[in-house]
Formats: sequence, structure tokens, C-alpha cells
Amino acid sequence: MEKVLNITETILNSPYVNMFLAVLFLYTSITGLIDNYQSNIKGLSIHHGIALYGLVMFLKSIITALQAISGIKKVKDELKGDIKN
Repeated sequence: MEKVLNITETILNSPYVNMFLAVLFLYTSITGLIDNYQSNIKGLSIHHGIALYGLVMFLKSIITALQAISGIKKVKDELKGDIKN
């Protein structure tokens, strides 16, 4: 049971899963917003909140990815420096 929980935690904490869910939230909420606009339904609905949440999730996952790339570049540069010395 503990192994299943560890695997589940790993999957849920993955930045790739978060990015996928963010894109999914954005797509479904924007589709709902377009449908509401075409149906002349005015006012705030749940789609607005989901779109905002999806956008925040997407931006957070992009920042995480950029930090990872930056960390990889720093390690690569340090390894190059160690090899030259």
C-alpha cells in the first residue's frame, strides 16, 4: 500500500502532470466561455474561475521548468570548469 501511495505522490507532484492539467483546464474553460459568448449568456460563471486557475497552474509549471533548465545549465557549466582544471 505504501508503494502505491509513493507512486501516486510522485505522479501528482510531477510538473509535467501539472502542465497537462493546466492546459486541459484552460482548453475546457475557454471552450465553455466561447459557448457562453455565442449563446449570449452574460455574467460570471465557473468557467472564469477554472480559466484563471488553469492559467496560474500553467505559469507555475513554466517557472518550474525554467528553474530546472537553469539548474541543469549551472551544473553543466560547473562540470566543464572541473574538466578544464
